[in-house]
Amino acid sequence: MKKSHLKHALIAVLTISFLAACKKGENDPFLSLKSRNSRITGTWKLTSQTTSETYVESFNGSSTTDVFSTTYDGTTLYVNDGGSSNSTSYSQTIEINKDGTYKMTRIEDGSTYQNNGNWWWIDSKKKKVRIAFDDDWGSLYIDRLTNKEMVLTIDESYSSSESGYSSSTTSTAKYTFEKE
Repeated sequence: MKKSHLKHALIAVLTISFLAACKKGENDPFLSLKSRNSRITGTWKLTSQTTSETYVESFNGSSTTDVFSTTYDGTTLYVNDGGSSNSTSYSQTIEINKDGTYKMTRIEDGSTYQNNGNWWWIDSKKKKVRIAFDDDWGSLYIDRLTNKEMVLTIDESYSSSESGYSSSTTSTAKYTFEKE
């Protein structure tokens, strides 16, 4: 009888360890019965976004700063570009397929734009916490991935300098999607 309880306890511990290993992102659910590949495939609708990009350029002691930001509330995209602001009706969906292809559809003020291409895990097939669409330059960190919600983020900084000139760019973004 004791061997049976020990065997069941060992199986339970191994099962929980295996299922918990599906959690890759810091904010992923503790337990998921689906793999990260299964969770990411499907059609996703953008429900919110916030982005900010700050560009600083210096030349011989004189400096300029440009700030660009966006906010999306599920229906309207608000854009602030260096102090001028505007808004537009907006929606975005992305269909992520198992075969490594995707189709992104954006509707802005009644005009429809589509982008087709390839996606892949950029940080190895084991970790699966960063995704790239068409190129790895604009890769996104997957902050949260459940069966119904995906949160993608960017937090990057670049700088360069040479002989009296320097520039730096800081970009942050958070995109929240719901599975359709």
